[in-house]
Amino acid sequence: MDTFTTSTRIRELQTALDKVEGISGRSVDLYFWGSGVSAVRLEVGYRETASYNSERHEFIKRVTHDEIADGWGDDEGLQFDLDTWLDTAMTEALTWIAQIPSQAEREHNAFIRQVGRLIDSGRDIGIDVAFLNPLTDMMTRLSENILEDKRGQL
Repeated sequence: MDTFTTSTRIRELQTALDKVEGISGRSVDLYFWGSGVSAVRLEVGYRETASYNSERHEFIKRVTHDEIADGWGDDEGLQFDLDTWLDTAMTEALTWIAQIPSQAEREHNAFIRQVGRLIDSGRDIGIDVAFLNPLTDMMTRLSENILEDKRGQL
């Protein structure tokens, strides 16, 4: 893959990531190293919200100098094809970006996590189960709602 094609593919990844609504800290980076363990590393990432404390999600694909030197696979003499590796990594990254949940799904999941933490905190400090059961039931219904897409039916 030549430099122009590589640059074009990186911009394609960045454009796809930029189209995802409600996320922050978007980044697409490709690194080449002459020393160290990794030879090439592709990183795509974002944060759930603008807060630096929010959860960060990353797609990382790397190949080491040893993997390049040893070839690809077990066959003797098989050459490592960096172009194929990079093309595959970028295609996988584009698929990963396409599977980022919508803003509504991310907010729903964040709410479920908060309820789960609240239930755990209640158990840790000895809150009576009778008070926690309604929260547990609500969390179960919310989880089923997202699995079965029953929005608006609760």
